[in-house]
Amino acid sequence: MVRVTAPAVVSVRWRRRRLALAASVVIGLGASIVWSILNRPLLISWIDGAAQELGGAAWLSLATLAQNLSEQPWASELSRFGSSTGRLVLAGVVLILGYAAAMISLRRLMVQPGQPVLHAD
Repeated sequence: MVRVTAPAVVSVRWRRRRLALAASVVIGLGASIVWSILNRPLLISWIDGAAQELGGAAWLSLATLAQNLSEQPWASELSRFGSSTGRLVLAGVVLILGYAAAMISLRRLMVQPGQPVLHAD
Protein backbone atom coordinates (compact mmCIF):
# COMPACT_ATOMS: atom_id res chain seq x y z
CA MET A 1 0.00 0.00 0.00
CA VAL A 2 1.36 3.42 -0.99
CA ARG A 3 1.45 6.07 1.69
CA VAL A 4 0.36 9.50 0.58
CA THR A 5 1.26 12.55 2.62
CA ALA A 6 -0.09 16.02 2.34
CA PRO A 7 2.13 18.56 0.55
CA ALA A 8 2.19 20.80 3.61
CA VAL A 9 3.60 17.97 5.78
CA VAL A 10 6.30 17.17 3.22
CA SER A 11 7.18 20.85 2.94
CA VAL A 12 7.53 21.18 6.72
CA ARG A 13 9.74 18.08 6.87
CA TRP A 14 12.06 19.43 4.16
CA ARG A 15 12.28 22.79 5.91
CA ARG A 16 13.23 21.09 9.15
CA ARG A 17 15.86 18.97 7.40
CA ARG A 18 17.36 22.00 5.68
CA LEU A 19 17.36 23.91 8.95
CA ALA A 20 19.05 20.98 10.72
CA LEU A 21 21.66 20.74 7.95
CA ALA A 22 22.36 24.48 8.07
CA ALA A 23 22.60 24.38 11.87
CA SER A 24 25.04 21.45 11.78
CA VAL A 25 27.24 23.27 9.24
CA VAL A 26 27.27 26.45 11.34
CA ILE A 27 28.01 24.49 14.53
CA GLY A 28 30.81 22.58 12.76
CA LEU A 29 32.38 25.79 11.45
CA GLY A 30 32.11 27.40 14.87
CA ALA A 31 33.71 24.39 16.54
CA SER A 32 36.53 24.46 13.98
CA ILE A 33 37.16 28.16 14.62
CA VAL A 34 37.16 27.68 18.41
CA TRP A 35 39.52 24.70 18.16
CA SER A 36 41.86 26.64 15.86
CA ILE A 37 41.97 29.56 18.29
CA LEU A 38 42.61 27.36 21.31
CA ASN A 39 45.22 25.15 19.59
CA ARG A 40 47.08 27.73 17.54
CA PRO A 41 50.64 26.46 18.29
CA LEU A 42 49.70 22.91 17.29
CA LEU A 43 48.00 24.12 14.11
CA ILE A 44 51.02 26.25 13.17
CA SER A 45 53.37 23.31 13.75
CA TRP A 46 51.23 21.15 11.45
CA ILE A 47 51.23 23.84 8.76
CA ASP A 48 55.01 24.33 9.06
CA GLY A 49 55.64 20.59 8.85
CA ALA A 50 53.43 20.26 5.79
CA ALA A 51 55.17 23.23 4.13
CA GLN A 52 58.60 21.69 4.77
CA GLU A 53 57.52 18.34 3.35
CA LEU A 54 56.00 19.96 0.28
CA GLY A 55 59.11 22.09 -0.26
CA GLY A 56 61.36 19.04 0.04
CA ALA A 57 59.18 17.11 -2.41
CA ALA A 58 59.27 20.01 -4.87
CA TRP A 59 63.07 20.26 -4.75
CA LEU A 60 63.44 16.49 -5.11
CA SER A 61 61.12 16.56 -8.12
CA LEU A 62 63.07 19.42 -9.68
CA ALA A 63 66.40 17.66 -9.12
CA THR A 64 65.04 14.42 -10.59
CA LEU A 65 63.67 16.27 -13.62
CA ALA A 66 66.98 18.05 -14.19
CA GLN A 67 68.91 14.79 -13.89
CA ASN A 68 66.59 13.00 -16.32
CA LEU A 69 66.72 15.84 -18.85
CA SER A 70 70.51 16.06 -18.67
CA GLU A 71 70.80 12.35 -19.52
CA GLN A 72 68.78 12.66 -22.74
CA PRO A 73 70.70 12.24 -26.01
CA TRP A 74 69.77 15.72 -27.25
CA ALA A 75 70.95 17.45 -24.05
CA SER A 76 74.55 17.80 -25.24
CA GLU A 77 73.40 19.40 -28.52
CA LEU A 78 71.23 21.84 -26.60
CA SER A 79 74.12 22.65 -24.31
CA ARG A 80 76.37 23.35 -27.29
CA PHE A 81 73.68 25.55 -28.86
CA GLY A 82 73.34 27.53 -25.65
CA SER A 83 77.07 28.09 -25.33
CA SER A 84 76.97 30.88 -27.92
CA THR A 85 75.40 34.19 -26.87
CA GLY A 86 74.55 35.10 -30.45
CA ARG A 87 72.56 31.92 -30.99
CA LEU A 88 70.67 32.46 -27.72
CA VAL A 89 69.80 36.03 -28.72
CA LEU A 90 68.67 34.82 -32.15
CA ALA A 91 66.51 32.10 -30.57
CA GLY A 92 65.01 34.67 -28.18
CA VAL A 93 64.18 37.04 -31.03
CA VAL A 94 62.57 34.22 -33.02
CA LEU A 95 60.50 33.19 -30.00
CA ILE A 96 59.37 36.78 -29.32
CA LEU A 97 58.43 37.33 -32.97
CA GLY A 98 56.55 34.03 -33.02
CA TYR A 99 54.68 35.01 -29.86
CA ALA A 100 53.79 38.41 -31.33
CA ALA A 101 52.55 36.79 -34.55
CA ALA A 102 50.41 34.36 -32.56
CA MET A 103 48.88 37.20 -30.51
CA ILE A 104 48.11 39.23 -33.65
CA SER A 105 46.52 36.18 -35.27
CA LEU A 106 44.48 35.49 -32.15
CA ARG A 107 43.31 39.09 -32.02
CA ARG A 108 42.25 38.97 -35.66
CA LEU A 109 40.30 35.80 -34.97
CA MET A 110 38.54 37.27 -31.94
CA VAL A 111 37.62 40.72 -33.30
CA GLN A 112 34.37 40.89 -35.21
CA PRO A 113 34.64 42.22 -38.74
CA GLY A 114 33.61 45.85 -39.24
CA GLN A 115 31.52 45.15 -42.33
CA PRO A 116 29.33 42.14 -43.00
CA VAL A 117 30.78 39.46 -45.21
CA LEU A 118 28.94 39.46 -48.53
CA HIS A 119 29.42 35.82 -49.43
CA ALA A 120 28.28 34.50 -46.04
CA ASP A 121 24.97 32.64 -45.84
